[in-house]
Amino acid sequence: MRTAIKRLKTLYSVISKYDNSIGLIYTSKFALKIGSINIRLLISTISLNLIIS
Repeated sequence: MRTAIKRLKTLYSVISKYDNSIGLIYTSKFALKIGSINIRLLISTISLNLIIS
């Protein structure tokens, strides 16, 4: 999770140098990617816990 936050921070600093509209689109796409990965991990851990129990 810390690496994801670091990536977002570096991404944000890079974006702030460019146009704001492009930056917003890029950050939202990146956030969606991170969100989907986190959801997948959450689902997999829940399913694993169900299988174990």
